[in-house]
Amino acid sequence: MVLTVLDAAAFLWFLLCWIGYALVVDYSPLRHRSVVAAMDYYRQEWIRQCVRRDNRMPDVNILRSLQRSVQFYATTTMFVLAGLVAVLGSADKAMTLLREVEFLAPVGRLTLEVKLVVLLVMFIYAFFKFSWSNRLYNYTAVAIGAIPPAAECTEMPERAAGPAAELVCRATRHFTSGLRAYYFGLGLLSWFVHPLAFIAASALVVAVLFRREFRSGALRKMNER
Repeated sequence: MVLTVLDAAAFLWFLLCWIGYALVVDYSPLRHRSVVAAMDYYRQEWIRQCVRRDNRMPDVNILRSLQRSVQFYATTTMFVLAGLVAVLGSADKAMTLLREVEFLAPVGRLTLEVKLVVLLVMFIYAFFKFSWSNRLYNYTAVAIGAIPPAAECTEMPERAAGPAAELVCRATRHFTSGLRAYYFGLGLLSWFVHPLAFIAASALVVAVLFRREFRSGALRKMNER
């Protein structure tokens, strides 16, 4: 068998944690109480203030700062993918190294390749999220550039700021999804140790993400408005 029953159960638990957490955070009523939702308010307020001023260089600098973070993760993901492909291409050497680590569970070559492919898919997903987030930040910059000067803007700030505010919020959500894949990808590394460690790590990642998303001190401060 490529995967044991315990391996298959651990993988299904991992999918339940990852997909279930994403559904709860992004689509359930709880999403309105998250850090992302709290920051959406400040992003929209930022764009509304941008409409009211003529000098928008500070806004451009903020966008550049946000893009640098996204580009850093996208570049890092490319290096991770290159490393995983290299390991996948030399699975025999990887198995030799893994056998020398006493606390790792014994694994066959095909099982090792399956686990590496799953990890590869995780980081491919993260790369697509980061690259699309970077593209949306570019769209945001164009949308801000299309806003008329404050003296000529006859529309309400909310209406003039609408497209740019929506774009920057969407860009951040995709960036957050990419970061979430990183968290779960790191948890997936425990699968190489033992399926039970994989189960525990998946639950731990959910607990850490939930606390930071809904119980963090940063969220309490952002809600003091």
